[in-house]
Amino acid sequence: MDFKYLLNLAGRAAKGYDDLKNGSVGYNGYGFVFRELKFPFSRKLFNFGSMGKFAQDLENDHSNDKGFQSYDVFQDILLVGSIKTLVPSLELGGDEILFNAWMFVATNDGRAFPTHVYYRTTRLAVGGWKFGESGWFDVDSQIPEEIYKITNCDPFKFSSIIKKEFVESLEYALKKVPPSDFYAIFEHDLGYRLMGISDGSPVSIELGESPTLFDVKSHIGEFFGIEANPRVFEKWDFH
Repeated sequence: MDFKYLLNLAGRAAKGYDDLKNGSVGYNGYGFVFRELKFPFSRKLFNFGSMGKFAQDLENDHSNDKGFQSYDVFQDILLVGSIKTLVPSLELGGDEILFNAWMFVATNDGRAFPTHVYYRTTRLAVGGWKFGESGWFDVDSQIPEEIYKITNCDPFKFSSIIKKEFVESLEYALKKVPPSDFYAIFEHDLGYRLMGISDGSPVSIELGESPTLFDVKSHIGEFFGIEANPRVFEKWDFH
């Protein structure tokens, strides 16, 4: 992997030159490049998408008089579909994880750093690494040295204003990308959820704690109009 090439892609996207075929898109001076790379999982920096807005509402409304905006899973599914467009080979679905992608970021003011973008139990989020710090995994031994050479800032030190700017730029950048149709099964504490996009429309169906294989296949056929790929069920013990 040529990481200098990724830096160039991200830098061009930050200047307004998107390259969707090569996984890069930008907005407001931020450039993002997406890849399916296998690095150690990172620590959460912040949520984005609907959960980011929901968390902000909770923080701003302490009185509980107005009520909070409901979490909108469909909004997040569309963002996942856009990431799938940028990374067509991205694997979707799993136990407490819908997807996990690597994302490199560059900005017009010269910042450059690696991140992860993922959907897990905390919903859509961006994560980062604290290089040189010991923890429950040895980060430094598993991330290529070339990444260190092109990384020049620590997003964990971003101010709240910069974090908000980052999140808004990421969301608006992804909204520029046409979402791809997909379907996947997301296992969580309360059971299984069938998630995806069908003909451009987001789909989220709770399957319960013990769905049968017939039920799951029927829902896929009903909502996505296709016969389920047998490989989808290899990791599940449906009855």
